[in-house]
Amino acid sequence: MPYEIDLVQVEVDAGVAFARIDAPPMNLLGGPLLVALDALGRQVSEDDAVRVLVLRSADPDFFIAHGDVETIVQAPEGGPARVVHEQGFVHDCLDR
Repeated sequence: MPYEIDLVQVEVDAGVAFARIDAPPMNLLGGPLLVALDALGRQVSEDDAVRVLVLRSADPDFFIAHGDVETIVQAPEGGPARVVHEQGFVHDCLDR
């Protein structure tokens, strides 16, 4: 199964999916990366060839640095929080 996910490159070998997170400058956990991780979780769960998912970082200094606070500060009132609540994708992403 080919994986085409922004910010994440995936290779599958012998039942193991190796996902390399590449969200410069330091893999901030914000909207774009959450969407990418959600897509990764969905695609891996549907791929019968994958039994294990290994997450790696393209940045040797950071795995995931921290949450992207600037995204929260710049967001319109209720914007991202409403979307996250309605879609529940943060919970779904972390639950996988």
